[in-house]
Amino acid sequence: KKDTGRLHVDFAQARDDLYEWECRQRMLAREERHRRKMEEDRLRPPSPPPIVHYSEHECSQLGDKIKDAVHVLLTWLERGEVNRRNANNFYSMIQSSNSHIRRLIGEKSQHEKEMEEAKDKFKTALAGIVAQCESLPSL
Repeated sequence: KKDTGRLHVDFAQARDDLYEWECRQRMLAREERHRRKMEEDRLRPPSPPPIVHYSEHECSQLGDKIKDAVHVLLTWLERGEVNRRNANNFYSMIQSSNSHIRRLIGEKSQHEKEMEEAKDKFKTALAGIVAQCESLPSL
């Protein structure tokens, strides 16, 4: 009989469809990861610029920038552009400049001390070598 009320179900998988579905799911996951990474990169604060290596040119440029900054601070002070609202910012700029200068002066004195010690060590070593050379019998 054709109509027995039974239904025949074939459990065979369509592998091509499954493969395409899995590829599509992987593509969607990749796109979501990419979107998430782009959003995180957009919200991340920018990296500070790298510190350049020492050269005479860079040193002179930095010195000019420092001189210009000091000149700007003095001009602001002379013009009377410092008021109660911006006095704290102005004071902190002057304070950071002063502390930086004090640190540089301290480093300079430390290096001068090390230089004197190195000179003394060199003189002592040279005197020892000269004494040894003088004690050798002349040929």
